This record gives sequence, C-alpha cells and structure tokens, in this order.
Amino acid sequence: MHDSVRVQWCKALALRDRWTEEVELTREEMKRVLRELQAIENDWTTRASQRTNADHELTRALTAYAKKQMAVVQRVAKGFYRQWNLSMAEIVRGMGGGQGQQAADNAAEGREPA
Repeated sequence: MHDSVRVQWCKALALRDRWTEEVELTREEMKRVLRELQAIENDWTTRASQRTNADHELTRALTAYAKKQMAVVQRVAKGFYRQWNLSMAEIVRGMGGGQGQQAADNAAEGREPA
C-alpha cells in the first residue's frame, strides 16, 4: 500500500476516534444536566413546604414562588429531554426549514422529490 494512503487512513482513524469520544462526552453531559435539573426541582419542592412558621401571606407567597420555579425547571428539563431523544430522521427533517419534512413525506409515500 502506498504511504500516502496509510497516512490518510491513520488520519481518518484518529478523526473517527475523536468524534466517537466527543459523542460519548456529550451524551454523558446531557445525562448530568438532566440529573442536575431533577436535583434543582427537588430542592424547590422542599422549599415549597419548608416555611411554616412565617406570616401566612409570606408563606403563601414563598410557596407560590417555589412552585413557579419548580414548573420552570420541569419545563426546561422536559424540553431538553424531548430534543435530546429525537431520532436522526427527525433531526434531518428539522434541518431543511420545512423542505426536509416535505422530502421525507414524499419519500415515505414513494413520490419523486419536488
């Protein structure tokens, strides 16, 4: 085999290995983000029921604020989870600004591309 082909093959192998490692790191980071959001939600749940000795109006306001924060964190976590669990087909469809969806629909129905 020619030396230049071997060099090119080694470069491609190294690039593939780096890409594989990056994917693994990204997936682990995504898991950590979701775990952290769950911990934050649990913290706000605890805060919502923590104050019982304060003024009644203050307790109600603090509980309402904690529940609002809990809902915000839940919404963020659900959005991340939904986005991060898309299939590759769904991701490709979303990249074409609507054209990807049309092409996917045409292919599914056996029609020619527009």
